[in-house]
Amino acid sequence: MSAEQNIQERYEELLAGYVLGTLTRTELVEFHALKDRGLAAGTMSVEEAQNLLAELPEALHASAPSPRLKEKILAKAFVETPPEADIIPFPSIQNPKSKIENRVQLPALAWAAILLLALTNAGMFVQTLRLHNQFKDVALQNKKLRHDLTIVSNQAGDLQKMKLELSRVKLELAHQNNMNEMLTNPTVQVSNMKGTKTDCRARVYYDPEARIVLVCSSSLPDLAPDKDYQLWAMVSGKPVSVGVLKTRKGNAFQLNVAPSVPLDQAKTFAISMEPAGGMPKPTGEIVFAGL
Repeated sequence: MSAEQNIQERYEELLAGYVLGTLTRTELVEFHALKDRGLAAGTMSVEEAQNLLAELPEALHASAPSPRLKEKILAKAFVETPPEADIIPFPSIQNPKSKIENRVQLPALAWAAILLLALTNAGMFVQTLRLHNQFKDVALQNKKLRHDLTIVSNQAGDLQKMKLELSRVKLELAHQNNMNEMLTNPTVQVSNMKGTKTDCRARVYYDPEARIVLVCSSSLPDLAPDKDYQLWAMVSGKPVSVGVLKTRKGNAFQLNVAPSVPLDQAKTFAISMEPAGGMPKPTGEIVFAGL
């Protein structure tokens, strides 16, 4: 135990005796010296100790003093008293609710019994004082733990966001790699388209073996929620649906084509505006047609 902890415990013992009124002059001097030097934050004040003493249950079971202390006190009580010895006056105890002005004269044996009871209550009060301080320490620790838990929870939320962002970047990178691989693959075929009402251009990259189509154009504005762009392959002069252009990555749409679509027979392509989800045959405006 450190010297500071020893001083703290000594102050608590003297504080208990101070509020009970059992300190000697020497102990009073020591108590005030410790009080004036300043103690650790959270140390109970005299006022708090007096309030705590007033709130102690009246029916609190007293704990017995140590056998050695009891033996010493009782030995002094049973010392033969000189015939002319004065009766020891017992100082009045002031009840905070009612004032008792009379002083009681008691024999030495009764004084010893009362002293035993006072020492017992003092010991119980010191324990109560320490438990009170321990409770305050636990409350501060709980507050710190809740603060730390909030920080950890926020960090966990930030980590989850970072993981989601990392997953998104990985998907973007994978898509870009697929596009680069497709554009540089010698088996990929290219078909150009021109706007039906403008001079805008679009280009279709398609791989009949991998059944992948990539449509690149910077002239396909976003549509209303009830409309979709639909890509058509012109096979033997008839339009065959390749798919709805849903997922845009920059200026490109990528489609995984169903096996029923004869990409290897496609000569040109076209894009139309259709109801959301697409149609079996073109019904809307043709916005791009093959060259």
